Amino acid sequence: MLAVVQDSRLLPKVTGIATIYPAVDLAEDGPAKMARRPDASIPDFIGDSYADILRLYFEAEQPPSMKDVRVSPAFFAEKKALPAHFLVVGAEHDMFCHEDQAMATKLADMAGGAKEQTETGWKAPGVQWVKIMGQPHAFDAFPAKAPITEASRLAAVDKLYSLLSEWLVNVSKAEVSK
Repeated sequence: MLAVVQDSRLLPKVTGIATIYPAVDLAEDGPAKMARRPDASIPDFIGDSYADILRLYFEAEQPPSMKDVRVSPAFFAEKKALPAHFLVVGAEHDMFCHEDQAMATKLADMAGGAKEQTETGWKAPGVQWVKIMGQPHAFDAFPAKAPITEASRLAAVDKLYSLLSEWLVNVSKAEVSK
C-alpha cells in the first residue's frame, strides 16, 4: 500500500494511510532486524523465514534495488510524494518495529513541527507513531497459547482498534475543515 500511494495518479485521491507493523526497509537483512528487538527470547515468526518471504516477491534473476521506494517505502525523498496523514503502528517485539519508528520519525521531521508525546508514542503534524508494547508481529491476527498472554493480546488488539478509530475520525475532521 505504501508503494502504491506514491503513484502520482493515485496520490491525490488518498487522504491518509494507517499502517500496522509494515515492512518499510527491505534493504536491511533479517538478522540485523532481529538483533534490534528488545527481547530475543520472544519469538518472531517472520525472522526465520524472512529471506524466503522476500524470494516469494522478487525474482532472483533480476531483483530490484531494495532501496527503491516502491520496494522500501522508508527511502522516500519528499513528504509531498506521500499522503498528508500517516498513522504508523509498530509492535514492540516485531522485527519491523525499529524501521517503522524510523520512517515515522522521518515523516515527522520532513513535515516540521514538534512531536507531542502520547501514552503510546507521539503525534506530530500529519504523523502519529504508536508502539504496541509487549506484542509481536501479527498480534492482532494470531491468538496466544497461554490464557494470560491471550488476555494481554486481546487488550492490545482493543487498544489498536480504538487508536485506529480515533485516528480515522481525526483525519476525517481535518479533511472536512479544509
